[in-house]
Amino acid sequence: MYDGGPAFPTAANWNDSGMTLRDYFAAKAMQLEAAGIMELAAEGKSISPSDIPTLVARGAYAIADAMIIQRSKI
Repeated sequence: MYDGGPAFPTAANWNDSGMTLRDYFAAKAMQLEAAGIMELAAEGKSISPSDIPTLVARGAYAIADAMIIQRSKI
């Protein structure tokens, strides 16, 4: 899957292996995902605490992937 390339490229080092745009978008979406999962837990949904990190990461990267797809359309 295309990851969007570097999030913070520099003219001197475009191929830097640092954070990708996909990772940057996922990091921005992570707080929203965590809040949503915590809200579900507060409503009484059965969510194991050990599953929370995986659920948050999965949701954050799903949002990041959607953002990259939409970004390619503009």
